[in-house]
Amino acid sequence: MHNKKELILRVKQKTKVPSSATVASSTPDSTLTLNSLPNQPFVIGVFGGTASSKTTVCDMIIQQLHDHRVVLVNQDSFYHGLNPEELERVHEYNFDHPDAFDTEQLLECTRKLISGQGVHVPIYDFKKHQCSF
Repeated sequence: MHNKKELILRVKQKTKVPSSATVASSTPDSTLTLNSLPNQPFVIGVFGGTASSKTTVCDMIIQQLHDHRVVLVNQDSFYHGLNPEELERVHEYNFDHPDAFDTEQLLECTRKLISGQGVHVPIYDFKKHQCSF
């Protein structure tokens, strides 16, 4: 597993854009118009190391979509809460290690969003190092 963070964007329905807009398909010699894409939620994953401008990239995507139906889910919301022993040595804790995250909860949240269900994204308190809903 890589030491990377992930941000997930979800769009509830197809975004209205000019029919002349295109996106590259998996084949190099063809393109798809955005209007021909399925009218269902989709996920855009943005990966990168700490302080690599992931949030900036996501904010730019959201601004370009001009759509209030976009949801940003940040992996930082899915940190495990620290136990008392870890809290005593918080300055040594590796928040970039994959085990620092509740990956199963993140994946379950993502699955629900893709299927159109509502979710409660945890709120991680970076001062107390605990998670709440």
